[in-house]
Amino acid sequence: MTRSALFAICLLVGLCSAALSQTTWHVDASNPGCPGSGSPADPFCKIQDAIQAASSGDTVLVAAGLYFENIDYLGKDLVVRSLDGPQATIIDGSQAAPTVSFQSGEGTGAVIEGFRITRGYGLYAGGVLCSNGAAPVIRGNIISNNAAPSGGGVSCLSSAPTLINNTITLNSSSDGAGVYALYASPTLIGNLIHRNSASFRGGGILMRGSTPVITQDILTYNSALYGAALQSDNNSIVTLTNVTATLNDAMFGSVIDAASGSLTIANSIVFKNTRYSIASSALTNVTYSDIEGGYPGLGNLNIDPQLRNPNNGDTRLKCGSPMIDAGNNAPGIALPTFDQERRDRRLIGTIDIGADEYGLEWLLNGTGQVGQPASFLSSAAPSQNGQLAEVYLSLNGTGSIPVPGGGGRVLELGFTGLLSLWLGLPPVIRQVSLNGCSGASTPSVTIPPGAPVGLQVHYAGVSWNLGTGQVISVAETRFFTTQ
Repeated sequence: MTRSALFAICLLVGLCSAALSQTTWHVDASNPGCPGSGSPADPFCKIQDAIQAASSGDTVLVAAGLYFENIDYLGKDLVVRSLDGPQATIIDGSQAAPTVSFQSGEGTGAVIEGFRITRGYGLYAGGVLCSNGAAPVIRGNIISNNAAPSGGGVSCLSSAPTLINNTITLNSSSDGAGVYALYASPTLIGNLIHRNSASFRGGGILMRGSTPVITQDILTYNSALYGAALQSDNNSIVTLTNVTATLNDAMFGSVIDAASGSLTIANSIVFKNTRYSIASSALTNVTYSDIEGGYPGLGNLNIDPQLRNPNNGDTRLKCGSPMIDAGNNAPGIALPTFDQERRDRRLIGTIDIGADEYGLEWLLNGTGQVGQPASFLSSAAPSQNGQLAEVYLSLNGTGSIPVPGGGGRVLELGFTGLLSLWLGLPPVIRQVSLNGCSGASTPSVTIPPGAPVGLQVHYAGVSWNLGTGQVISVAETRFFTTQ
């Protein structure tokens, strides 16, 4: 009896187990015993062999290596994930077909994560093909050096994929070199779409009869005759929020070119491109955005955004940028929760314009040794000019809590009573005062000899005095253990 038949029977009798419904398969190109069986001791040598053997709900873990394959998910909702990331794990399509295909109605449970997807070629897609109603999640990949007449990097045909935190670069096509959508509804979040080249339209993105939601993406150095960063037509309904488009090259048309349908832009930067910023025959609504040359709309600016070093790929904001706290938090705008450096964009104050939320990362980590200084809150990296406008506290990699600059606001670090007892310190031991772009780091604390080895040091809360008495608490987080 097949595994799928067993699964159907167990559904009927209500005795399904997680073990039966989910299996982890292993792939390693270096396994000398090819083709392998998919176990940890005898992994498959090919990713496609694992997909063939797997069922929806399974996970395929791929070891570092070079895989010359054109993989197809075959309608299965599988998670295919690399163990060592896209720099070490490469799927090379050998210019024979799209490198990765979702073309049989795969759902959101179909995930590809952590690969370099390269050298794919097909009529309608090069790197990744999504078609026939597929809705996969494409996350954390480098999609590069792919080509196709339409859709060099990613092609969405009557599908609804979600692209998250990918680098889509050095792809080529006639239309839609980076991302191409035809009657599709893609969601793009936090992608770097960089140095793609279309010989006709849509160097970075081309939307035709589509309804994309594009949030916090960075579009740089893309080129095309028309729509270097983005081109839309066939009554597409396009929404861009907190996007940064800079250094794109439109030879004849504009950087963003909307021929029909509607175009909505909020909290975005379109600046320092080679030609016109926006050309739109569509119903257009641009608000709280920095558009070179100006554009009508509430809150719009026409001023240098002061990006750190866009020529070398750093599109973050400098301290003092006029984009800081200049966006719009109004209801109805689909604000991103975190920026690409995992900084919280909405907790306090007004969101910044563009893909970056300005700030420095203060690291709450390290080790503490009895009688020695415990280093914490002293390793903040300097900004462009050694100043800061917002301070962020890392919360176990789950994001950051911002403290807005200006107004002499105070950051307080509170400790539990037990820790205060061991350290002989009051509950609030240090504080940082912020004025505009200036600030000072907290000095280290010496753990007294009486503290036992293995003591876990926590901060029990973070509070802000904003002049209104407002206090915001943060869950306790361990940041070092005494040795």
